Amino acid sequence: MSLTDRFLVRHLHHLPMLVILFDQAVISGSRLITQVAVGRFGPDQLGLFGSAMGVVMTMVAMQEAMVTTPFTVFAPQQTREDRPAFASGALLVQLWMMTLLLAGWAGIVIWKGSTGGWSGGVLLVMTAMIWFAPFQLVREFGRRWMLANNLPRPALMLDVISTGVLLVLLGLAAGMHWMDARLAFAIVTVANLLYVGVWLFQYRREFPVRTTSPRGFASLSWSYGRWIAGEALCSVVMMYYLVWHLTFFLGEFQAGLFQSCMTVVFLANPFLLGFVSFLGPKAATTWHQFGWPALWRLTWQSLVFVVAILAGISLFLAFAGDWLLVTIFGSEYAGNGSIVTVLGVGMIGLGVSYVVTCALQTAGRPAVNFLGSVFSGVFLVAWSWLFVREDLMTAATGFVVAVFLGVAVRFIGLWIARKSQAASDRSCPIT
Repeated sequence: MSLTDRFLVRHLHHLPMLVILFDQAVISGSRLITQVAVGRFGPDQLGLFGSAMGVVMTMVAMQEAMVTTPFTVFAPQQTREDRPAFASGALLVQLWMMTLLLAGWAGIVIWKGSTGGWSGGVLLVMTAMIWFAPFQLVREFGRRWMLANNLPRPALMLDVISTGVLLVLLGLAAGMHWMDARLAFAIVTVANLLYVGVWLFQYRREFPVRTTSPRGFASLSWSYGRWIAGEALCSVVMMYYLVWHLTFFLGEFQAGLFQSCMTVVFLANPFLLGFVSFLGPKAATTWHQFGWPALWRLTWQSLVFVVAILAGISLFLAFAGDWLLVTIFGSEYAGNGSIVTVLGVGMIGLGVSYVVTCALQTAGRPAVNFLGSVFSGVFLVAWSWLFVREDLMTAATGFVVAVFLGVAVRFIGLWIARKSQAASDRSCPIT
């Protein structure tokens, strides 16, 4: 075998992960640029944008728990003949769930509008979520479907095209000084509509409509995903509750300052979310083929890799946090570098939590993830009501403590699950 052949054999198996990582970089980069475009027009607009995005991410989390995660975990078990019906069932369940979530949110908006519970700016942006959320939800499902079916390159291509359209529209709006939170959501909707339209047209034959498909998948998603749904809701509380708390009790300006710090810290998202998108299908395949020993080894290898990368990023943020805030958002955001430093430590904990969560979900232990998220979410809400006033550092500290509290619970649950050897009848060592 030639030197070139040996190089290809050794390195080509990493290409799917690299494509997924680059795809996630495109997605996270577009979200970052959107937030920067909004934040440049004032912390109040960024606070509104972050609060409204938290609502949509709550819906995305529910969809991921009840649809995309069960699909990713159980798709490898389906035969080639059964996969179209399985995918069709997942899509129909996703559409039903999306309709229920949007109806519920519309009811909340009508109630708050009639009682005057929200300010005019908050009400307008939250109303916009009714038409923004559907396209975001279908786009998320389409991307996860392509990754679960080993189609990372088409996913990347669609993300690049839609992101290009997004950047052009954002540039035009910012250049004409029209930018605000509502317009940003309208622009993202156009990009999402393009993505969804191309995806549905390209893969329409992969989703044959059969009356038994949604019933079968709905039963599977409920039995597997109900604990994940609870965990997902608590996780969204972890990520967005502080922004909601600051918006509704201290004002959009304070929420915008905190959101800017979170945005800088989440510069690590392309790596973290991309790696987790790669790890999910790989962990599912490893589990179904080799059982606990292989999943245990994969989890620890992933933890070492993730912690090393995130620790380096956090160290960089400790030195450059304030400079990044001013460079990205403007001088209005100066003086909050210490908050970026603290939140950077929390990012390491989130990375660990994501990897352990993936292992627990794959091994059929979603209740442990739910328990960890409950501990984190309850602690953060209580901390916010007791201690968070005008001091953003107190909010950041509570976030970090809550993250590592959830990590501890998940680690204990993973260790107990491993020791119990619940799947020992399927386990065999990797040779």
